[in-house]
Amino acid sequence: MSGATQEPRCPSVRQRIALFLLVFFAHTLITPGHLTSPDEELMFRMAESMALRGSSSIRPIEWDAEQGRLLVPPEATFATRQGADGRFFAQYLPLQPLLSAPLVWGAHATEGLFAEWFAEGTWPSMAHQWHTGTPAEFYHRAVVAAFFNPLVSGATALALAWVAGLLGAGARARTGTALLWAFATIGFAHARTYFTEPLAQLFAVLAIGELLRWRLARPGAERAPLRMAAWLSLGVWVRVDFPLIAAGLLAVMAWWSALDARGGKAVRTALVPVAVPAALSLASFLLLQKFQLWRLGGIDLTAGYGDQSEGVKFSTPLLIGLQGLLFSPGKGLLFFSPGLLLGAWGWLRGGAEAKAAAQAALLGMLPFFLAMALWQNWEGGWCWGPRHIVQVHAPIMLGAAFLLRGPLGAARRLTVSTIAAVGLAVQLYGAWQSPLEFFTEYFNTPADGEYLTVPYRPGEEAVIAGVNVVTDATTGRRLAASLMPAPLSDSLYVPQHTQWAVYPAMAALGYNDLYWWRRLFPRESPDRWGQRP
Repeated sequence: MSGATQEPRCPSVRQRIALFLLVFFAHTLITPGHLTSPDEELMFRMAESMALRGSSSIRPIEWDAEQGRLLVPPEATFATRQGADGRFFAQYLPLQPLLSAPLVWGAHATEGLFAEWFAEGTWPSMAHQWHTGTPAEFYHRAVVAAFFNPLVSGATALALAWVAGLLGAGARARTGTALLWAFATIGFAHARTYFTEPLAQLFAVLAIGELLRWRLARPGAERAPLRMAAWLSLGVWVRVDFPLIAAGLLAVMAWWSALDARGGKAVRTALVPVAVPAALSLASFLLLQKFQLWRLGGIDLTAGYGDQSEGVKFSTPLLIGLQGLLFSPGKGLLFFSPGLLLGAWGWLRGGAEAKAAAQAALLGMLPFFLAMALWQNWEGGWCWGPRHIVQVHAPIMLGAAFLLRGPLGAARRLTVSTIAAVGLAVQLYGAWQSPLEFFTEYFNTPADGEYLTVPYRPGEEAVIAGVNVVTDATTGRRLAASLMPAPLSDSLYVPQHTQWAVYPAMAALGYNDLYWWRRLFPRESPDRWGQRP
């Protein structure tokens, strides 16, 4: 590998610790200081219940603590399902809440020291909080949100650097690949959430690394399938869509095994490596179903998602979903993660390692990516960028290892620096405001002159939604239903109604979703918070 031998072959322990701490602390600095969605709230309630009571049951968001009852029928609770024993369980899987237990314990142990101090940086009238708003409740949630995914980010940066090393990259290229992912993609902005996509992404990167270790016959290759099985088995307990990632990576491994068998290796010898992770991943998935049977009273492959009003549907036309995930101004991958351009550029360089890495990272993640494009809620709701495909970012960024290794000419150095700077600016811009506040203030409040301009009057939504159809240009025959109901469609496809255009106006009204900025530059809570009908 030309040029690669001029670099140190492996970062020192001190360098690896420095990389972890840099990513971890940088990602904690953009914490909002609160949970930003009801999904995160339910995940936190699972974590608190598991840590303090040894149970995964929770109180639904609609539970009235004062009256001791639900405010809605059990079947109408948000993302929560009633089990056979009458207790309620969130539709989310248990591994992330379980791993969060030490943070829950730490938050409860230190609330007497820090809760009141922490509350000075919160705004009591802040919207979208699913608790009574006491300093302790804010503090418990903020500790988990501020530290869990930044810790995952630090681990993911180390995993990326490790995999880049397997591909022949030196210390500089390894570290550069990890930093580009950490600061020039939505891996940065999504570290401020308590969503499960970052943890699923970490397990995917680790599984890809073991797959490449096996394929490229790196040291430890003989045990790589077993380690790959461990990461895939853990991943299926994080997100209900992770089996798609496992299936994709196992398919690539089976394809490589088939090529080995055709090349003269005994069929039994060629297939044994893929049988190990396949069998153990399936066993982990079946064990998860037994867990679901115990808590929900029945096996449910959707983990309760089928109980939602929209059900489980892969109803988006594929080309529409791909266009939305890749190029729409409101959710397009390349707009929100400019750093991935460097990963794509890097895939075009390199030899056998690049080919193997591309097959593992790109083909292995393809079933998952296509499924997300077909999913009825492909846009991922009110969040920064394409939330549901966060998992593909780190694997794609592995391509940067081939771009950065060896000497960098002046032109390439300038291009890499420019794209990295733009990527960082985009992430800071995304962390600046709350996407849920953007929805509430821009799309869901009266246009009375005190709020941002609302693009629709009541009753217009159905008319506008009817415009968003796919038709045959020749016959005029309707080919697909509405792409997205208004006003969500406008926030995705009309540039002036996206977060890109609205965040400065929100800031002018006093909005700011950076906790440490509010501590450094305290000001009164915006009057508009808490005054919605």
